[in-house]
Formats: sequence, C-alpha cells, structure tokens
Amino acid sequence: MKIKQGITAASAALLVALLGMVPAASAATGEPVATTYFKEDFSRGQTIVPQSSLQGLRDQTTDMGRKISALSFNQGKVYVGYGDYTANTGPIDLYSYDGVTGAANFELKIPTESVEHFPEINGKLYAPYIDPKAPWTSKVGYATNAGGSWQLNEPVTMIHNYDMASTNGTNLFMAGSIQEGGKFYAAIWYSADGKTNWQVIRKVASPTSRGELDRYYWLETENGKLYAMADVSGTRKLDIWDNGTWTSKTLSSDAAMLLNVQKAGEIALIGGHLISNLSANPLGNFTNAVYSIASNSLVPESSIKVENTKVNVPDPQPEPDRVQFQTFKNYGGKLYALSAGQVYYSSDGVNWSYLLTGPNSLDFALDFEGGRAYFASIDDNPGIAMRDIPAARNQNPEITMDNYAPVLAVGQSWNPMAGVRAVDPEDGDLTSKITGYAIGSENGAVDTSQPGQVYYGYSVDDSRSANTTVFILVTVKEGALPPSSPGSTSDGFCMVAKDSGGRVGSYGGLACAGVS
Repeated sequence: MKIKQGITAASAALLVALLGMVPAASAATGEPVATTYFKEDFSRGQTIVPQSSLQGLRDQTTDMGRKISALSFNQGKVYVGYGDYTANTGPIDLYSYDGVTGAANFELKIPTESVEHFPEINGKLYAPYIDPKAPWTSKVGYATNAGGSWQLNEPVTMIHNYDMASTNGTNLFMAGSIQEGGKFYAAIWYSADGKTNWQVIRKVASPTSRGELDRYYWLETENGKLYAMADVSGTRKLDIWDNGTWTSKTLSSDAAMLLNVQKAGEIALIGGHLISNLSANPLGNFTNAVYSIASNSLVPESSIKVENTKVNVPDPQPEPDRVQFQTFKNYGGKLYALSAGQVYYSSDGVNWSYLLTGPNSLDFALDFEGGRAYFASIDDNPGIAMRDIPAARNQNPEITMDNYAPVLAVGQSWNPMAGVRAVDPEDGDLTSKITGYAIGSENGAVDTSQPGQVYYGYSVDDSRSANTTVFILVTVKEGALPPSSPGSTSDGFCMVAKDSGGRVGSYGGLACAGVS
C-alpha cells in the first residue's frame, strides 16, 4: 500500500483489514534494521530461447550434458555451453541464437567433450577445448570468432585447455595440462601476438606422479597482471604473472579448501579479491569465500557488505537472507554474481549491491548486453530469458524514531512527531515532509481518554516518489506507567517501502503480509 499524501481514512481502513489482530507487546528494545524485502514484477522478462529450441544440447546423452553450463551474448547473438566431459561426450555443436527472436544458427563443431566457459577478449569469444576429442599428443586449442566468423585454432599440444586470458588485448594465455617426456605438468602456454610463437611459460608438477591430475584450471587478469590457479599435489597455488615475472602464493589452508574449484567460472577476480562459489560460512547470511590477495587470507564475513534483499517473501518475519553466489560475470568494470536468481554487483568483491532478479530461481548462467540481462536456467527445462536492466535505483527514505512502541497514560498528551526523523540517501533530511495519522481516528489523533491500542502511521515521499510508511503500535494504559524506555521493534513495528520503480517490500513484527 503506497500512501502518497498522508494516511487517508480509506487507506487506514484497508490497513486495519490487512494487519488483522493486534500483536502482543514485547519487552525487546532497540532500533529496527534498515532492511527492505522487495517483491519484483517480472512482466518485463521475456523467454527468447525455450528448452525445445536449444540445438545440440537437447541431443546429449546424459542429464549433465543437457544442462546449460555457460552463457554469452556477443555481437547480437547468444551462445550456450554444454556437454559432460566426465562422461566423455562431444564433440560440441556450437549454435548462436538471435538476441531478439531466438532464431538458431549453426556455427561450427568443436572437438571437445564440453564447453564450460566463453572467455571474452577484446570483444570476441573463445571456447577452450576443456577435454579435447583427440589423443594427448595431438595439437589442440580453441574455437573463436575473433576473425569475424567462428573457426578452430589448434596451435599447441595440450591434454586440457581449461581457460584463456589476455593482459593487453593482443597476447594470449592458455591454461591446462601437458605431457612432456612421459611426465605430466600443470602448464600455461603463451603467445605474445596471440597467434604465433607459442611457448610454455609456466609448468609445475607434483614430486610424485599423480597421472595427469596436475592442472591449471583458472586464469584472470587485472591491472595488466595475470592470475592463475593450479591444482598441484592436491593443493592450491596462486601464480601471478607481471610483465614476464612470476610470483607465487601458497594459499592458507582455509583459503585453499574454499578456492578448490575445477571450472573457470567458479572463481572470479575483482578489486584484488578472489571470490569462490564455495561456501565459507554455511550458517552466515553471506556464505561465499572472499580471499584477499594482498593479505593472503580470507576476508571475514563481518567485513563483507551485501545489500539485503529477498524476493516474494511470504512471511512478514522471514529468516535472514542467505546470499550464495553460484556464477560470476565481469562486465563494464564490475563483477556481477547470481544467487538464487538474484543478481548482485561489486567493484571490489567486498561491498555488493542488488541489481535485479531473473525469472527463475534456478537461473545459473548470466551475461549482459545493450541494457539487458540474459539468463540461462540449469533446471530440468533449461532455456534462455532476458530482462531489461533497471536504471540506477533510487533508494527509499528511511524513517527512524526514538520510541517504536510508546506506552501512554490515560489522559496523557502525546506529540507523535517528537523524536521522529526521515532521511533520504539522495534528498537528505525529509523530516519536515513526514505526515502521520492514527488508524481509525476521525481526526487523525491518538485518543488517550481511555485505555486501548491503536496503530499510528508515518509516511514520507522523496523527490522521485519513492515512499516509506512506518506503522507503530501505541498503547494507552490506566494507572502508573513503567519507566520510560525505547519501544519494541520485534512486535510493535511494521515498515512498508515502495520505490519509484514499483517494487514493494515490508519489514517488522506486525502482520505486514499483503501490505502492498
């Protein structure tokens, strides 16, 4: 319920019907957490490629092979990765889909058992041969549209090519594993011009043979440096290449465990921090592992700030949000992450803001293009959908007060605006614009002539019509009153916030369900 110019009698009547019975008072004290739970309108979402139209993927022989493992939007076309290299499927037929109509077009056949990742370099896509359909002594590599049309490039001998990157837009690195002289190595190949004179610039191996299990799984670049993650001897090392010079960090035991992933899309880099999709704190609100490269340690959960949102909350007192990022996408200088269909973004990996919600809580893969977000689902009916990216979201004003559940004596005068404040992140102090009304009162005032309880509402709008309305429970009693103390925020408080984009949310102990 949005209340624009004060709380009208009609609005008050509706609120009484929605709130239902008056809750019992609580002895708890303290101010409420400034949190808004948003319910989204998905009418702007559009499915552009249904599951039945996903070529190649639908013909896979295993459940894993039929799931979308990567999504990329490039030059007006959408691409999906799929396959199951644990079951030795492949080769992979690469199709593009028109970003508006969803029309499919066959591009080429990639001789790999799966496509798990589409590294983007200089605006062009690459599809590494993660597990080539070829003997270990064969020359293999990647598929790319860097030349305009898709083609295969097979310049080197590798067992696996898990990831690719460039530090300057021209050179190329390929990370995976090789065999030399009967021994297996985690290895990185390098070409200064991205085309010729390929050479192994980094190779490491276990002291005792692990077969071909020593591998580099992940590459990323930031500020002209290359970061590479290897699994060697069953442990994790972070190698850093800076203009030809290598340094290496042996990760702390907890960081090594939580960064122990085996797909390029499962680790991301932003602002000197690595973010893993593995859980660092399964009981916390933010569960991902965030690792500081500079300090070689995990960032405490208490230092990580995530805008606290929750979609379609059925309960007015929900459990705290549990943000668990499943996949990441670097785009436009920010890192975007997907958690249960919700998209968050960050410039440093520590401070995260909510952007939007996709049409499916099982959305797994994510990409952006031209003001739109593209999603791919990993459920039993995968498909591709898009949503418009909202403009920078105007934030709601916040109403605070000294007493959220005042208790008055019969006959006591009460100034409902005393100690009440409103501050807006964009507009500043809006205290003078707060309006108030006692629910069910003919004149809007609280009647203290007799005992009872009444809801009192405060409402304020910012300059862009984002509204916050707070309802408190006022109690009038006979006889002596207990010593003055801040009122309860667990039972005697309900906030309804509606932003200029139409999203509605509620928080608090009163029965806020249905207040929209």
